[in-house]
Amino acid sequence: MASVNWGPPQQSSLLEPLIRVLGELPQRWVTALWLAEAEDLSPEEAARRARTTAEAAAALVERARESLRHEFLRAQPGTPASAVCGGHWDALPGHVQGTDDPHQAERIAVHIDGCRDCRSRMERLVAADGRLAALTGPALLALYDRGTAPYLRPLVAAGGWAATGAAA
Repeated sequence: MASVNWGPPQQSSLLEPLIRVLGELPQRWVTALWLAEAEDLSPEEAARRARTTAEAAAALVERARESLRHEFLRAQPGTPASAVCGGHWDALPGHVQGTDDPHQAERIAVHIDGCRDCRSRMERLVAADGRLAALTGPALLALYDRGTAPYLRPLVAAGGWAATGAAA
């Protein structure tokens, strides 16, 4: 796989689609992600703040993370250079996540081997997937800071973010 430079411009280009995806997720999921990612709470503490059990809080965070990952990969910009690549192109996010069936995975692997365009897309998706965990916290802060997630205000206030400022 080719080396991809993921400095500040590339990270910034990943942040906007991630913020957009977060804004489209259910509020419960964004709230769970806030508690886990922005506040780095344990499942027990997140459960206490969300008034649920630790098991339910952990399951909610896991569902939210998987959905965020899937939608974030699907939101990566670009279009296939050839109509032949369309089906493979659409299946690449699932392939990166490992959610495709073995037959589909084999078809994609064979196609990628012979298609520079899809191979390049696959490399970009793998690199974006590798950056997701590091970008989730900043994306949540940006979502809040832009005022597009007012339901996070009570969490921000309870977590002490109001005193320090979300943008910090």
